[in-house]
Amino acid sequence: MPITDSDITGNTSNYGGGVYISGNDGMSGNQIEANAANDDGGGVYVNIGTGEFHDNTFDSNTSVKDGAGMFMNQGAPHVHDNDFLFNSADDDGGGLRGKLTSAYVDDNYFEGNDCNTEGGGAKFSHKALSSLSGNQFVDNTAGWHGGGLDMEECATTLKNSLFQGNHAESGGGVHIQKGWAAVYVTDVTFDDNHAGWQGGGMSISQKDDTTAQYAITYITRVKLLNGRATNGAAIQVDSGDVRLRNVLMELNQAWTTGGALYFENATGTMTNSVLYANKEPTSGSGMRIGTGRAFTVDDTIFYQNVGGPTVLYESGIVPTFKYTDLNGNSAGYSGMADPTGTNGNITTSPSFVNASGGDFHLASTSALHDKGDPALYDVDGSRSDFGIYGGPYGSWP
Repeated sequence: MPITDSDITGNTSNYGGGVYISGNDGMSGNQIEANAANDDGGGVYVNIGTGEFHDNTFDSNTSVKDGAGMFMNQGAPHVHDNDFLFNSADDDGGGLRGKLTSAYVDDNYFEGNDCNTEGGGAKFSHKALSSLSGNQFVDNTAGWHGGGLDMEECATTLKNSLFQGNHAESGGGVHIQKGWAAVYVTDVTFDDNHAGWQGGGMSISQKDDTTAQYAITYITRVKLLNGRATNGAAIQVDSGDVRLRNVLMELNQAWTTGGALYFENATGTMTNSVLYANKEPTSGSGMRIGTGRAFTVDDTIFYQNVGGPTVLYESGIVPTFKYTDLNGNSAGYSGMADPTGTNGNITTSPSFVNASGGDFHLASTSALHDKGDPALYDVDGSRSDFGIYGGPYGSWP
């Protein structure tokens, strides 16, 4: 029987300090507050569940291990329209923890949750499928990885979500690690997330330790704004295959290197993207590539980035640039031959409508209309424009 419209407050247990559910039951309209677990699931523990959990408030619950607000073990529950507020886990998943679960997690609000290790707002792991959509992660903190969200050894679809003001050592907004299959991040906004070490917005380490394969991370129509980190203020990748499609990286700042991007042992592509007004002191205001693997940049604009060279290449396979525009930056390419004048690479003012005001549409007078890679097409069937509104993924919601 579902639990509805109840106050569940001040209880303690080993698993599920407030409530332990096994099976198909769900919960709705409950206030689940100040409960404690000596193991997992400070507020609620769901074991092999398929129930619906909605319109609940999980507030100030604690756990010695994982999932201070709620812990889901296996099953496929539907968790939607809940508030996870100020829950605290000694290990992983301050607000919500999913392990071996194919949960659907939609339209929830995570604020002020924390954990000592991974996933201040939430953590998911050890399952080939889960879906997160329409969630907001605000001001959550992890001591290690994934201030907002940590995804480990799973294949998760993350879409239509907001990450704002989250903090961690690695992956202030999101940390993705050891993927078993492809991860899709689509139509997500990151704003003002901070990492003490690397990846202010996102940190990605997608090498599977067992198979030594690199799972693909697809990042599509994503905005990464105002990130801060020592390395890679927008995105940091230390292994993996990353496909950036129509990504905006704006006003990010690294204290050491990689104002927007920091790639180490990474392969992949970046197409129809914009890197604008990112900063770092001396090395890679736009992107820094070390121990490079095959990486291609196409139909992308680097504009008014400040600090050292806009693109810093250090070692490994030299990245390929084609139909890329560098304009108005402090410096150009370093560590590699300047590709300007070949393969469609240019240094032309992009003529955005209002870059400083956040409008990155190309003005009608821009020279970058229909001048992108001839192998790529806009959604209207014409030759690709440069920038985030060009190419096959250029139709933003």
